[in-house]
Formats: sequence, C-alpha cells, structure tokens
Amino acid sequence: MLCEPLPPQRWPKNALMQIFAQSQELDPHRKQEASPRVAAIISLVESCSRLNIPIRDYLGSVLPGLANRPISRIGELTPAAWANRNLWAKQ
Repeated sequence: MLCEPLPPQRWPKNALMQIFAQSQELDPHRKQEASPRVAAIISLVESCSRLNIPIRDYLGSVLPGLANRPISRIGELTPAAWANRNLWAKQ
C-alpha cells in the first residue's frame, strides 16, 4: 500500500527534522557548532506553523534583506512581527 504524499505545509518541517537528525550524527565538535543553528531554524518553522504563516512566504520576505538589517531592528523580523505587519497590509 502506498503512503499518502505529505501536504506542502509539512515539507519544510520534515526536511528540517531530517537535517536535525543528521546533525546529531556529526562528530562532537561539528555537532556543537551546528546544533544552535538547527535549533534556531526549527524554532522559526514552529513559530510560523503556530501562527499559520506559510514558511516560504515568511522566509522569502525576510531573508533577502537580512544581511542589510541592523541588529537593533532584528525584532521586526520575528514571525509574530511579520504576521502583524502583513495582517495590516491585507486589511
């Protein structure tokens, strides 16, 4: 019996879980470097999921300007802030 294909909103989360699992197989030094990055990405994906934000829309909007954003304004890029900004734009 064939399995049902995953709905598109679950693709990123499953891919990230695979990355996390692979990072756990790294040698201890590389694992120590990779774990915080993987945790941050999974946290973003989970926040978007909880707020019903399409992860591709969020990342497509936030990532292109990230390098030019001062650290003092990074709070404007959280999923919650992004959702509030985009909610107002849709009204």
